[in-house]
Amino acid sequence: MLWAVAHSGRTADLEVCRQALELLWESGPPDLSRASELHDRLGDVMDEMPEDATGVESLVESGVGVLHTGVGLLLWGDPMGATQVSSAVRDFVLEVDPHGDAGLLAREDEAQNRDVADVLTRNDDVVEGLPLLCAAAAELGRTYLAAAVAAQGDSVELRVTAVLDRGDVSEANARTRFGVVGRFVAGDEAGRYVRADLMADLATTPEERVAADGVMIRIADDPDMTTDCIGEWLEDWAAVEETIEQRGWQIDWA
Repeated sequence: MLWAVAHSGRTADLEVCRQALELLWESGPPDLSRASELHDRLGDVMDEMPEDATGVESLVESGVGVLHTGVGLLLWGDPMGATQVSSAVRDFVLEVDPHGDAGLLAREDEAQNRDVADVLTRNDDVVEGLPLLCAAAAELGRTYLAAAVAAQGDSVELRVTAVLDRGDVSEANARTRFGVVGRFVAGDEAGRYVRADLMADLATTPEERVAADGVMIRIADDPDMTTDCIGEWLEDWAAVEETIEQRGWQIDWA
C-alpha cells in the first residue's frame, strides 16, 4: 500500500499513511486526539480520490480505506467497526493480488468470518478480545508477506518494521488457550483432559456463528472429547480462569 501511495505521487499522503500505521501498531493506549486527526486526514485522502479509480490509484484507495477503518476502530471500538476493518482488508487483498492463491484466500475468508462472528458475540467486551484478533491477523499477515515475496522475488520492497509480538498481544495470547487440549495433573480429575472453545468456533453454519455466545469448557477421558465428556457453558475466558482457580485445577497445557 505504501508503495502504491509513493508511486502515485502522493508524497504528503504517504506520511499520513505511515503515521497511521505507527499508531495502529503502538502497543500502549492510543493517543485518541492524534487518532482523531489522522482519521480526518485519511478521510480527506479518500474524498480526493478520483471516481472509478483504476490501477495504482485503486490500490491506494483500497489501502487507505483499511487504515481509515482501522483508526476508526481505535477511536470507537464498537463491534461493527471491527467487521468493517475485516471487510476493508479483504477488499485490499483482492486488489493486491486478484489472481493469487485461491486456497489461501478461501482460508482467509473462513478465518475472517470466524473472527467477525467472535467480535459480534463479544459486544461490550470487544476491546478485551481485540488483542487476540490482532495476534491472529499479524500471523496471517506474515503468511501473506512470505507468499508475496516468494511470488514476486527479492526485488520487491516488502518489509515489515513493526515489532511482531507486541506486549499486549503476546500476553493475551499466552493467557487464552481456546481450542487447546490440556490435561489435569492433580486432583479429582487427574489424568483427564480439558478443552475450552468459543461457541462461535463450535458452530457449523454462519448463522449459528453469529448467534453463538460465550465459551464451552469440556472435560473427558480422551483428548478428542468423546469418552465420558461433560460440558459447561461460561461467559468468557475470564470466567474460565475464575473456574480453574476456584476449583483448584492444575492443568498442563503443553
